[in-house]
Order: sequence, then structure tokens, then C-alpha cells
Amino acid sequence: MFDPLAPNLMTASGNWNVLNYRQPADNSIPLYTSYVNNKTYKTLYGIPDDYTYESCNNDMYTNFWDDITMSFASDVAYLIKNTRVLLYNGQDDFLINSMGTERWIQSMNTPEVSSWIKAPKQTWVREVD
Repeated sequence: MFDPLAPNLMTASGNWNVLNYRQPADNSIPLYTSYVNNKTYKTLYGIPDDYTYESCNNDMYTNFWDDITMSFASDVAYLIKNTRVLLYNGQDDFLINSMGTERWIQSMNTPEVSSWIKAPKQTWVREVD
């Protein structure tokens, strides 16, 4: 792991996945990575073919370490107002839970967020064997 706290969380949790507390910890690449790098997805959302999403890039994480405790709500509000944005959050994420994320989005208080609050929500379910 790239965060000194993460191994302690996994140990404290009994070696359960902090990104999905319903599963044991593993170091595999998340399934959404292949989805967001899929050509159909990129075309749908206007993402250039040469852009590749990489989950938990260690260099990015290290370079932005000091920014973790800072609020970027105004930056995200600007992006929501001026571009199409997908805010992805798993309901079983121990570190960044859905309820906290929804409250954070609602706190931005922009017309776009007001529309989002009123819009129907969709649950994406991944079937597990």
C-alpha cells in the first residue's frame, strides 16, 4: 500500500478490504478500471482514446499527499458547472462512504447540484459468483 495508515486499517479490520468491507483484502486491480478504460465508455463520455485511467497511482498519491486534508469543494463545484462529471463512489467503501460523499456534494449548493439532488438515482450492481 502507498499510505502508511492503510496497512494499519487492514490489520485492524481483520484484513478486510477497506474499499469494500464485504470482501477480504486483496491487491487486485478494481473492476471499474477496465470499465472506464473501455472504448465504448470513453466514446460515450467524450474521453480521448489515449487517456488511460489508473486506480491508485502511487506517484499521484504521493504528490498530492499534502492536499488530502484540504477542501476542493469549490473546484469540484466549478467542474460540475462547466463540464460533465462522474463522481464514482462505492456504497461499501470504508474510507470514503456514500453517505458522506452525498452530503459533501449537497454542500456545494449550486444549481447543478440542486438538479442532481432532484434527479432519480441509479444503483449499479456487479454480480458476484
